Amino acid sequence: MSGKTRLFILCMLLGKLVEQQRSNKMLEEGMALMDKALRLAMTPDQLRMRIA
Repeated sequence: MSGKTRLFILCMLLGKLVEQQRSNKMLEEGMALMDKALRLAMTPDQLRMRIA
C-alpha cells in the first residue's frame, strides 16, 4: 500500500471519528433537553418522588 493510500485511509477514519463524536455530543445534548423538559412538566410531588 502506498503512502498516499495510507494517508487517505487515515484521513477517512479520522473524519468518521469526528462525525461520530459530533453525533454523540448532539445525542447527549438532546437527552439533557428531554430531561429538562420532563422535569418542567412534573408537578412538585412528582419531582420530590424522583429526587428521593
